Amino acid sequence: AEEYHLPKTLKESKGGGLKEFSEQDLQCFEGCEDEHCFFTTQERQWLVLRLLESIRAKSADSSSLPGVNLLIGQPVIPKCLVAGVISQIFPLHDATALERLQNFWVRDVFAKQPLDDIAEYFGVKIGMYFAWLGHYTTALSIPAIVGFFFWV
Repeated sequence: AEEYHLPKTLKESKGGGLKEFSEQDLQCFEGCEDEHCFFTTQERQWLVLRLLESIRAKSADSSSLPGVNLLIGQPVIPKCLVAGVISQIFPLHDATALERLQNFWVRDVFAKQPLDDIAEYFGVKIGMYFAWLGHYTTALSIPAIVGFFFWV
């Protein structure tokens, strides 16, 4: 996280806001007491993807994959994606967090969307997408009702 300059939230007593993570200032960040919850699911997935993309070929790797010519120092994963050795890279889901989202969001149709939980699990972009989708659906319900009455 420090190498990739990941921003994390500071404790209120330290001024709040976001600051690039550094292991030296670990005690200044919110949630530093619980190592399992310090990084959100989205942050963990982003960090793992960056680590995978940073794997570089060594001299012994140049002939390890048939049909793929790896040069020393070349990123392995992007080269394997282009060569067709790997078709996709995607993160595995956290089963407990996904089950909680299914219970509060998917199965309860008339409940309010848990946008904070969605943004924490999938990331802010996906959270904003579902916030917009919910707003747009609500906004279109009024013209749909009026149109239904005109149709009848």
